[in-house]
Amino acid sequence: MGFLPYHFLHPTFNNRSDEYGGSLENRSRLMRELITEMKSVAGDKAAIAVRISTDELLSFKSESSKSEAHEFFELNGELPDLWDIKLSKWSKECPSSRFSEPGHMEPYNGFVKQLTSKPVVGVGWFTSPDNMVSQINRGILDFVGSARASIADPFLPNKILEGKEDDIRECIGCNICASCYNQGIPVRCTQNPSMGEEWRRGWHPERIKPKSSDNSVLVIGGGPAGLEATLSLARRGYPVAIADSEKELGGRINKESILPGMSPYKRVTDYRVSQINQMDNVDIYLENKLNPDDVLKLGFDHVVTATGSVWQPSIMDEKTAPIAITKTNSILTPEDVLKGCELTSPVIIFDFDYYYMGGLLAEFIKDLGHEVTIITPFEKVSPWSFNSNEVTEIKLKLLEKGIKAITDHRIIEIEESSVRINHEVSNKQKDITRGSLVLVGNRKQNDSLYKSLKSNQEALKASGIKTLQNIGDSNAPGAVVHAVYAGHLYANTFDQEDGDSINEFKLEYPVIQ
Repeated sequence: MGFLPYHFLHPTFNNRSDEYGGSLENRSRLMRELITEMKSVAGDKAAIAVRISTDELLSFKSESSKSEAHEFFELNGELPDLWDIKLSKWSKECPSSRFSEPGHMEPYNGFVKQLTSKPVVGVGWFTSPDNMVSQINRGILDFVGSARASIADPFLPNKILEGKEDDIRECIGCNICASCYNQGIPVRCTQNPSMGEEWRRGWHPERIKPKSSDNSVLVIGGGPAGLEATLSLARRGYPVAIADSEKELGGRINKESILPGMSPYKRVTDYRVSQINQMDNVDIYLENKLNPDDVLKLGFDHVVTATGSVWQPSIMDEKTAPIAITKTNSILTPEDVLKGCELTSPVIIFDFDYYYMGGLLAEFIKDLGHEVTIITPFEKVSPWSFNSNEVTEIKLKLLEKGIKAITDHRIIEIEESSVRINHEVSNKQKDITRGSLVLVGNRKQNDSLYKSLKSNQEALKASGIKTLQNIGDSNAPGAVVHAVYAGHLYANTFDQEDGDSINEFKLEYPVIQ
């Protein structure tokens, strides 16, 4: 926590020899004076809250208490009107669900209430009422801070109050919201596609405009995009059918959620399926792989394909363009691994995807008992995950599990039992022995059904289909957040009759009064 009052508290930064340095009592003098002065100015018109990191102070020994953190609160616990406890490093305070559990900050805030009578608030990826109530009932906190949970469901408190816990859109801890902060861009949320679009598009997390007709809609594909489109269309009042070729709804979520630390992603599916199951204007058809003739005969007014994407067996050239590779029994894609294909050690993963898949597969395969090496052309494994506060934790996890990471290299040749890799800067080459080779690079849209339908406009018109659209990964492969957003966007805009583009939104103009 790099602010001046904390620097005075911190023995590493505070080397003063006057009354503001030395003992913790002296080092906390500035903090006491600031709080006292602010309270004298505020009087009874405002409460004075102090937000402080405890993790580093807990590691410093105290001559009179368990730690300097304990001593600090023994000296100053009654000064402010409220204590807000945090960690000094944001990536530790706000980790993704891959690397933390709900209430993970209890070791850092659990002692404070024992040393003060003032209210204590804390965070810690609280996603459900049970997590929150547990810490309050056990005397850890007086009330909880739930930023990410409130982004996922701004009406979370109302739903708890009304006894509608099953309707909570629970945070999955993906940290897409945190990534927006780190990139300096408008906030987005995987679970709540209306987040950040309240003004620009007029979206509301709980309310949606009513239907403009009695037209029926067929959604083909039950992944994140298809599920969100179905739910939002049904909430508008449209009769909807959703068809999927698999035995259960969920699409890519069903596969990816089995990877280490990814089970919270199931909430994307669970929330939408549970809500859809309560609606009488939605029909669900599983294990139905529709062809163009099927779609034309079904008699729906509107059709949207959300049929996902598939990982391609490919490596990359020096300009980062993908180079197609022929699959064999030993050259595999993430789908092959997730389906339980046979693997042979040593397993080599070549990852140029930027996001989480390569590192997750390395963990997954290592947990199966294989020797694993991950090769990436980037300086770090999963470099985009810096934005989601995960890149350091990914590196630590690979080290803990004994997974070798070779960075700044790309594969240039694939032999039967080896790969040749090239250093991105020096161009030095070396051969690496391999068993199975898993290629994690680019994905291709599963858009053949859409293209076939789109190419026959006369048949579409004859069948009564008014509109045909393609959304989600089958349109442009991306993260889960993009697929959910695409589904929500479609449900809100597919019936526009004035020719407006689905990409139009209100601009924010300055108002001078």
